Amino acid sequence: MSQHFAIISSILFSVSNLLAQHIFTAEGNGVFMSPASTNLDIISSLDNSNSLLRMGDNNSIKSSFGFNGNTDLFVLSMAGTLGSNDLTITPNGKLGVNGPPDTSRMLITHNSTSGVIGSAHLLLSQNSMADPARFIFENVGSSKQWLIKATAKSGSAKFKLAFTDGIDSDILTFDGDQFYTGIHQTNPEGYLHIKQEFPSIDAIAMVNDNTPDKWSMRIGDEDILFYFNDGIRGGFDVSTGNYNNFPPPPPLTSGTPLAEDHQILEKVNQIKALVIGDPSFDRNTLILDPNDLLNIDPSLVSYAEESPILGVNYSRISLLVIRAIQSRQDQISEQNNRISRLAIRHQQNLHRLRALEEKVATLH
Repeated sequence: MSQHFAIISSILFSVSNLLAQHIFTAEGNGVFMSPASTNLDIISSLDNSNSLLRMGDNNSIKSSFGFNGNTDLFVLSMAGTLGSNDLTITPNGKLGVNGPPDTSRMLITHNSTSGVIGSAHLLLSQNSMADPARFIFENVGSSKQWLIKATAKSGSAKFKLAFTDGIDSDILTFDGDQFYTGIHQTNPEGYLHIKQEFPSIDAIAMVNDNTPDKWSMRIGDEDILFYFNDGIRGGFDVSTGNYNNFPPPPPLTSGTPLAEDHQILEKVNQIKALVIGDPSFDRNTLILDPNDLLNIDPSLVSYAEESPILGVNYSRISLLVIRAIQSRQDQISEQNNRISRLAIRHQQNLHRLRALEEKVATLH
């Protein structure tokens, strides 16, 4: 009886020592095998506590991973505890790097300000020199894709934003070798190079947030054209370099009538050009002073929007000069007609004079 009691006491003592230390200790490799599914469950019986595996070398713990019961996150930590959120996964599968994710599917928290170019949050390294590294954005069930692609090699440093439906269409290109930017231009030749793919599409459009009006610019066959709300207003002629304006037809009841003929000539005669220039370049320029024009006729100047600065209304001046020329031409035509009538009368008077002279001669 005493012998049985000693054996039982020895077993209980051994179990108590085993429970006080590690329940399971193994040296070497371990294998869990089962003819069906093979499971290893690590569960803590306490609420808000951790269940984890820890690994390391040189007889010390270096990393751990498992479930953090305090934050309800699965954590991979390069530490002996789950307090370092090097990689985290939420219960609904969101990923966090260096911190738990918020509303994003994946969050990377990092300070990238160190170093000359900083340490990147994410590095994409293309495994060849021929093709670019890529980001692709798409919708499930659609063949269309947005692409961000970039090559970072000397002589072909290009960063591109493209859209594809089987064929890439480069929309925006940055040239890292020349520091150029291209829009629809894969090889830009200037700091901003815009390629207009279709003549009826604006190359540049500008709108004011306070109004629906739109100014735009496009290239015709060759000329540069300016539009206001899709109506042409002007353009530079490629052959002559001249600027041609195309004002809209005015309403029948609008507009300021030009002055009478004698007033037109008087106004034109008052317009004086100023000579300005740079003697070092031996070059002079003729300009008109809008303040002088304002005194001659207020319609000959224009006012900049939201600014008191005066400008020259060259369209109005051109009409004034044309009307003055027409008026002068009318006077010239009238004078020519008068000269013709006077010449005829002069010939008639000469003929009468000769006839009288001949008659007087016969009287003697």
